[in-house]
Amino acid sequence: MALEPARLPAFETWCQWCIWEKESRPLTTCTKRDTFPERSYRRIKQIEQAAREGCWTCGLLLSAVERLWVPDDPEVKTNPGDLYLRYDAERFTINCQTKHPPLQIYCAEDQPQAYRFIGGPELPLRASSEETRRFIASCVAECLQNHPLCRKASQGLAEAWPSRILEIDPPNSRVKLVEFDVTMDQQYVALSYCWGPVEPPFQASSDTLRALKMGVSFSKLPKTLVDAVRFTVKLGLNLIWIDSLCIIQNNPKDWEEESCKMSTVYRHAMFTIIANCASSCVEGFLDRERDAPVLLEKVDVGGRRTEIRARKVSKLGHHRPPRYDHGGQHRCLEPVDTRGWTLQEKLLSPRSVTFTSDEVQWECRSMKRCECNQPPSEDMAELFSSPVEEWFAILEDYTSRRITKNTDRLVALSGISRVMSRSLRANYGAGIWFASEPSMLTVIGLLWGKMDGITRPSFAPQEYLAPSFSWASIVGEVIHINAAKFLSYSYLAKTLEVNAMPVTPDPFGSVAFGALKLEGRLVRTKMSWKKGEPRWKVPPTAGLTLPQATCNIDVPLQRVPLPECGFTIQRRVSENLEESERTMETLEFRETDVFVLPLLVRLENDSERICDYGLRAYELCSLLASS
Repeated sequence: MALEPARLPAFETWCQWCIWEKESRPLTTCTKRDTFPERSYRRIKQIEQAAREGCWTCGLLLSAVERLWVPDDPEVKTNPGDLYLRYDAERFTINCQTKHPPLQIYCAEDQPQAYRFIGGPELPLRASSEETRRFIASCVAECLQNHPLCRKASQGLAEAWPSRILEIDPPNSRVKLVEFDVTMDQQYVALSYCWGPVEPPFQASSDTLRALKMGVSFSKLPKTLVDAVRFTVKLGLNLIWIDSLCIIQNNPKDWEEESCKMSTVYRHAMFTIIANCASSCVEGFLDRERDAPVLLEKVDVGGRRTEIRARKVSKLGHHRPPRYDHGGQHRCLEPVDTRGWTLQEKLLSPRSVTFTSDEVQWECRSMKRCECNQPPSEDMAELFSSPVEEWFAILEDYTSRRITKNTDRLVALSGISRVMSRSLRANYGAGIWFASEPSMLTVIGLLWGKMDGITRPSFAPQEYLAPSFSWASIVGEVIHINAAKFLSYSYLAKTLEVNAMPVTPDPFGSVAFGALKLEGRLVRTKMSWKKGEPRWKVPPTAGLTLPQATCNIDVPLQRVPLPECGFTIQRRVSENLEESERTMETLEFRETDVFVLPLLVRLENDSERICDYGLRAYELCSLLASS
C-alpha cells in the first residue's frame, strides 16, 4: 500500500528539544562545511520516549536508526553511546559512538524543504548508470577546460615513457597491445586495482604476448579489467594502461624496466580509474548493487508533496578521515586502501575517478566532487606545511599497507620518491633522504619505530630487503617523531658516508646492500626486561644529562632463559607461523651494557628534554662481540 502524504505536524506536537532546535539553530545558506559544525547530543532512550509521546521529528530519527542500523547490529539501540545530530548547510546527520556510518535524513532534491531535512541528490544504484557517466564526463570536461593547475601537473615530468599500451576496439569487443607513442600523452586512462590473492587468470607473458598484439576478446580478461575498459569507452577514449597486460609478467628484465616508469604512466594519464571497492581482479566494480535509501514519510508542505528519506553517509574515498587521525571511530578502508602499490598510483595521478562501494568520486588538483554532493574530508596534502612533513605522512600510510612481495617494499614507493626528490632536494638511498649537513629530513628518517597495537605487528624478514638503518628493512607499520611539536632541537651526530647499492639502474628502487657511517658520541646503556617489554636505562653522561631517553626496538622481542641461569633476547623474524612455532633470531648478548648513538636532543615543553637514539640494540651486538 502506497504511503499517502500527511500534513506537516504542527510544532505544538513536537518535543521541547525539537522546538528549541528549530528556533535556536537557523539553517545557513553557505555552501562549505562549517569549521565547527553545530551538534546536539541526545540519548536514544530520550528519542524513543519523545517519539512515543507523539514527537514527529523524533519518530523520523528513530525510524532511520531502526531501518538502517539495527538490521546490521540489533544491539545498537541498547548500547549506542550518545547520538549526536549535526546541522550544517549540506545535511542533517545522525552519528553515534559505534562502528556504524552516519545517517543522513533529507528530502528529494526538487521538493520543498521540511524542517531541517534539506534536498539531497539521489545516487544511482549502480556505477554503470548513465547518470554516473554524465557526472564523470562533466568533471573531465571542466578540468581539461578550466584547470591550468591540473594541466601543469602533467607537463614536463616524463622521464621514460612506457613501452606498451592497450588499444580498445569497441565494435569487436577486443583489446590490442600496441607500442606507446609520445602523441598518446594524456590521451589514455590508467587503472589502479587489486590483483587479489591469486594472479590474474590472463596476463601478459612470453606465451600470451603474440595473442595480445593480435588482439584478445574482452571475455578473456578478468572482470575488473573489463569494467575499466568499458568505462574508458563510455568516456569516448580508446587507450588504457593496465600493469598486468602492459608489462611482461614472467620477464624479470621487462618488469624491472617498466616498473620504474610508474611515475610517468600515472602522471601523464588523462585520468586514473581506481577500483576501490574490488578486492581482486575478478570482482569488477561497475555492476555492484548499492544500498538504496529508505522512505521515512511523505508530507504535504504548502500543497506540494515532499518525500523524507534516509541513507547511510559515505565515509569512503575522499570522505574518509585523514590517515593520521587516530581519534576517528574507524578507518573506513576499502581493498585498494590496504595495498602498497596503489598509494603511489593515486598520489601520482593528476586526476582520478574512484569507484567506492557507495558512489563514484572525482578528484583533481583543483577540485573534488562526488555523486552524493557531500564535502570531502580534509586532504592530507593540505594539512602539511612542508614537503618534509608530507613525506613522513605518506611513509606512515604506505607502511601500514600490504605488499604481496616484501622485496617490492622500496620499488612500490619509487614513483613517489622520484617525484618528491625535486622538492626535498636531498640524496636518496634505501628509503632515507641524506643531506650534506645535519637536517630534520635525515634525522627523523633514521628515528623510525615500529607501530604496535593498532595494525599488524612488524617483523624482521628472513630475506634481505634493506639495510637495518632503513624503515624498509622490516615488514610492518612504522612511525616517526612529530617534529612539529618541538620547541627546539639540536643534532648530536652527522652523516659521513652513505652507500646504497641499487639492484637495478633505478636509484629509487630495491637495494642489494647499504651502509651508513655516522660521527657522534656513543652512550653506554643497559637494557632490562620489565613487564614483557625491553626497558632502557641511560646513566648520566658527561654533558648529556637527560630526564628521559627513548630507544626503539625494530621488532617484537621476548626474553628467553638460558641453561646457565642467564637470559637472552630473541626477536621475531616471521609473521606467518603460529606463536609457538615462530622463527626467532637469538641475539648474541645477555642483559649487559649496550652502546647506542644519540642523534637528536629535542625540547617538547619547558622542562622535558628528550634524547632519541638511532641504532637499535641488535645492531650493536656485533659491535660488542668484536670489541
